[in-house]
Amino acid sequence: MNIVFIIGCIEPGKDGVGDYTRSLSASLMKKGHEVEIIATHDKFAFEEIGEYQEQGGMMVACKRIPYILSDAKRISFISRELSVKCPDYVSLQYVPYSFHNRGLPLRCMLLLVKSLSGHKVNVMFHELWIGIGKYDSCKNKIIGYFQKKLIIKMVKILNEPIITTSNEVYKHLLKSIKVESQVLSLFSNIDRVDKDKVFPLDSKLSIVINKYSNSNYMVLGVFGSLHPMFDLNIEILSVLEMARQSNKKLVMIVFGKSSRASINRINIFELQHKGSIDVVRLGELTSSDVSLTLGMLNLAIVGKPKSLLGKSGIFAAMRLHDIPILAASDPNVIHFDEIAEEEFINFLQQPTSSWDVNTVACQFVEILSTQ
Repeated sequence: MNIVFIIGCIEPGKDGVGDYTRSLSASLMKKGHEVEIIATHDKFAFEEIGEYQEQGGMMVACKRIPYILSDAKRISFISRELSVKCPDYVSLQYVPYSFHNRGLPLRCMLLLVKSLSGHKVNVMFHELWIGIGKYDSCKNKIIGYFQKKLIIKMVKILNEPIITTSNEVYKHLLKSIKVESQVLSLFSNIDRVDKDKVFPLDSKLSIVINKYSNSNYMVLGVFGSLHPMFDLNIEILSVLEMARQSNKKLVMIVFGKSSRASINRINIFELQHKGSIDVVRLGELTSSDVSLTLGMLNLAIVGKPKSLLGKSGIFAAMRLHDIPILAASDPNVIHFDEIAEEEFINFLQQPTSSWDVNTVACQFVEILSTQ
């Protein structure tokens, strides 16, 4: 199968959807498919360029169009590239803010979808529209109104595209505007590595693993930022009680990139419970070190609310490493609680292999092939 992905930006490590698409492309290539990525609004490209980016031992073909290019020239470039590639499918990886700073790529998207007539198209909605929350601002609800109208117009112009999204809440929202979709969950962006990896003697991670990887400790992980609605004093104190009943000391391992607000909350929590809980901060780690850290956890806190776990790469990484998870509900979207809770339970019951990129790549091909 010959597939061309259309995304906003493909700069490694700078765009989550770009990293996702590159990983998915490499997995598809390993299965014998032909893949190319076109980044239409690349803020890290200063001219139209073609290059190969390495991912998982594969060299993925990428075409990068500068963000500052006019829409007319941008669409012309994409049309020429598609006429050369003659793909079986074009997959638009959609995030409104990838194509417009204010999340309103009205003109560009309408021109783009019109240019895709004659092609079989998949649209993967990584994000939909803002303003769905009960307490969202009037401004966000107005922006969300136009974002929603744009999606309706795009789908109508494309004429029966294959629609996918990452979670049941988004599927429900799409259905509310009469757009049928299938859920294609995200995969872990952290591969599992061998726990027996040899560390340098002065490695902080090595010291931490050697100290806490034994039956005397219950290890709780915080990967990234805490969700604002996650109540440390309720959730973690219940975990502390579990540790005490098991005659174990609770240790909290904090790693990954965290917001200032999240760091402050953990600092305050540590001061309040000094002596009861050990808090270890590892900061940002390499992918392999993240895997090794996940491998020592007995329990983990995920930063996304339950309603959006399907679009969290961190959640997928935790599930691939088979870690029990604590997650918060978001009162701002309480009207989706039942859907989110049911999906959360389903996620926890899925085999760990379902969070691997190769499994998701097979699901993606199956979705395209059965339409």
